[in-house]
Amino acid sequence: MMSESPAKNIDVVAGGEALVDMISTTKGASIEESAGFVKAFGGALANVAVGCARLGATTAFIGKVGDDPFGKFLCNTLKEAGVITSGLIFSADYETSLVFVNLDRSGEPTFYFYGRPSADLQLEPDEVDTDLIKAARFFHFGTVSLSAEPSRSATQAAVAAAKDAGAIISYDPNIRFHMWSVRNEAMEWTFKMLPDADLVKVNDYEAELMVGTREPERAAAKLLDMGPRLALVTMGERGVYYASHGAQGRVPGLSVNVVDTTGAGDAFVAGLLSSLASSEASDPIEDDKAIKNAVRRATAAAALTTEAVGAISAMPDRKTLDKAIKERFMIGDGE
Repeated sequence: MMSESPAKNIDVVAGGEALVDMISTTKGASIEESAGFVKAFGGALANVAVGCARLGATTAFIGKVGDDPFGKFLCNTLKEAGVITSGLIFSADYETSLVFVNLDRSGEPTFYFYGRPSADLQLEPDEVDTDLIKAARFFHFGTVSLSAEPSRSATQAAVAAAKDAGAIISYDPNIRFHMWSVRNEAMEWTFKMLPDADLVKVNDYEAELMVGTREPERAAAKLLDMGPRLALVTMGERGVYYASHGAQGRVPGLSVNVVDTTGAGDAFVAGLLSSLASSEASDPIEDDKAIKNAVRRATAAAALTTEAVGAISAMPDRKTLDKAIKERFMIGDGE
């Protein structure tokens, strides 16, 4: 159960990577064949922070970027979205990570990380802003920051602080094997952090990696057995399955004109957390109505995000999302 202390005046704190996506302007071409690239804001945890802020949640970000033009671009973008950036550290010794992205003809991305080791993996445990975490209702993290030290220890410290403060801990494994020097180590740390999470979101590919099945009911049940109280399995256009110890259900996918799927999972998390944080339920991740409403909003936010190139280019604000839910997707509230 989360603390109801009056000090809980931040809805969501996201801790992890912020980086710059360099997106190929030549759709369907490999990176070496691309005619050029466009700079875009990126990093799963930074994307979630922006998405939550746009949807009306009071949001903060914890992480590290280079003290360079790209790091300043990331910081300015967070501020423009309304994200609290007092937990963002600038490194004089490491540069902001660049990730070159090319899209196949269906809009699916592949990634090439440039400039490792980069600033996002250099956050030290004593640089984690625990005051922000203590003020948060939800703390969200992933595994990219677990792929190297010192950010691995910093992530563990942040999760421990969130647990001590009574925050609801949200976890998106977001498995990226190319970020790890040893594949088995990626899975080891993915599982190691799972018992600390109250909420875990995976896609069906990650479900198969983690628990050996893409079948959402079985996958969610296995994930719940490992510690979380709410498990969500996203299946792209086939929708989402969710399960807690007291409720379960499916939300169908939505039909949109997909341009770029980059950031869709992050938009889903942003829609989910911002909705749960605004719920009046005493424990929203155990309340079926709150969960169903949040998953519906998250699914709509993710669908809208696929309609433009870049992770945050089409991430909706609350007014845009409400209008789309009412007029385009005809989604009712959770019953």
